Amino acid sequence: MWLAIASIFALLNSNIRVAIVSVARAFFARPILIAWGCMAGYVAVVVFVLYAIGYWDLRLTKDTLTWFAGPAMVLFLSQRKAHEDPAYFKNTVMKVLGFTVIIEFAVNLYVFPFLIEMFLVPLSVLIVALLAVSTTNPEFEPSTRLFRSALNVLGLVLLSYTLVMIAFHFSSFATQDTLRAFTLPATLTIAFIPFVYVLTLYSGYEDIFVRAGIWITDNELARYTRRQILLACGFSLGRVRMFMKDYTRKLPTVRSKDDAKRLISEFRGSSESSPGERLSTPSSS
Repeated sequence: MWLAIASIFALLNSNIRVAIVSVARAFFARPILIAWGCMAGYVAVVVFVLYAIGYWDLRLTKDTLTWFAGPAMVLFLSQRKAHEDPAYFKNTVMKVLGFTVIIEFAVNLYVFPFLIEMFLVPLSVLIVALLAVSTTNPEFEPSTRLFRSALNVLGLVLLSYTLVMIAFHFSSFATQDTLRAFTLPATLTIAFIPFVYVLTLYSGYEDIFVRAGIWITDNELARYTRRQILLACGFSLGRVRMFMKDYTRKLPTVRSKDDAKRLISEFRGSSESSPGERLSTPSSS
């Protein structure tokens, strides 16, 4: 009922309505849809590997889909935060091993009647996805507050229902299947981090290369500079982050291959003297 009231309020408020439409357009942009396809394919491979080693079976389908629509979607849509926070991946691992995984497990443990599930699952997916997109732009702040409030109400309802069910059916709570369901979200999230790392690395290079194409008008020189940047940064997100922060603004000074070499040489010297930026991996960032 409260979600319905919030939806009606959003439709009547012009600022929130415009923000929601903008979020929806960003949500269904073609590049994001392509990235979603890659994400779904990667998760499918992870699930197949877990199935092959005997960890996953069809009984965990609901838990997997819930994880995909929740934590995985949030990680996917907020990966650019890794460009700003060197400890992003470390904090993510600590978070999935903390109290939040207990709450998520409890909420996923018991199901509502079929018709209610058919309503709640798509609704929760939509709210989580729109919330994640809305946080990427300050202009979407009105819709961000609405989505966050709606998600809090939904989470409170699910958690309350689960606690009641555990109290009345405690004997069926402590089983081996329950243990696997408990560890599944953390397992999937940790397995998903390499994908998010590569996606973050790609978005960082894309940002640098687009700027290089704008500021270096000679196409051959721009390609040469991109290759040199790629060789200098490699698979280190720390170096990509450092180049984005301190060296993209120097790209307009590149007028020849010698200029590009000097810029890259300066960058290499700075990155080697900054141990924190020398290497950045999902487990050490």
